[in-house]
Amino acid sequence: MLKLIPAKILGKFVNWFTSIAYPKFFVKILCSWFARKYNIDTNILSKPFGEYDSLLDFFIREPGEGVRPVCSGTNEIASPVDALVTAVGKAESEEIILVKGYECTINQLVLKNYSEYVDGDYVMLYLSPGDFHRIYSPCSGVVSRSWFIDGKSWPVFPEFVEKNPLTFCKNKRVITELSSAAGKIMVVKVGAMNVGQIPVNHSLPYSSEEKKVYKKGEAIGRFEFGSTVILLFEKGKFKLESQMKIGSKVEIGQKIAGTVE
Repeated sequence: MLKLIPAKILGKFVNWFTSIAYPKFFVKILCSWFARKYNIDTNILSKPFGEYDSLLDFFIREPGEGVRPVCSGTNEIASPVDALVTAVGKAESEEIILVKGYECTINQLVLKNYSEYVDGDYVMLYLSPGDFHRIYSPCSGVVSRSWFIDGKSWPVFPEFVEKNPLTFCKNKRVITELSSAAGKIMVVKVGAMNVGQIPVNHSLPYSSEEKKVYKKGEAIGRFEFGSTVILLFEKGKFKLESQMKIGSKVEIGQKIAGTVE
């Protein structure tokens, strides 16, 4: 039944409704309700409820200073989001398993040349409604490519994707490839139901003439409600940490991979 809902229209409506600058007292009530519902630690926010302009403004909140320290080693790759690890593995013969029991390909996911990532590591990170929805750069590097793929706006919660295993290759997504001194990392930002937009802090479509450089831990973009980030690592250049297993939690800035020496 969820597939029959006009998800794009719903997403635009939700984005409009949550963007309204209601009176401050009402915004505070909305934010307080949201924080209670999703068990959000209000002690780690960059500003108090009274300073948010809307529920969307609260949803795309930033962590307070020093709350999410970024791993500092030059050979360390940082988590771009607070999230739950829902898939992890090696893209053997370009196949990746984002949903248990079902294979898809890198080509289905990104629809561009991807040869450097075949047989490289990958990890999928699911953002719950209570997580920070800013997306940060996992490494220091220049944007070599970035593009938008239009698509569906299906839900990405586990019960739905188990019945619709190609959801992550069907939903709209924004892809950013970062070229670092150690190698390339592809950051795939997947939309979901109620995701109005996936803004990024560089031009889209991207021109290589822009030469946008991100420092590790610098904001790349955000989800305006939803969703999931998939990282693809260049073959032979990076290795995921051993504790990166399905069901584990990661935080922004936490070391999740290292370079291969």
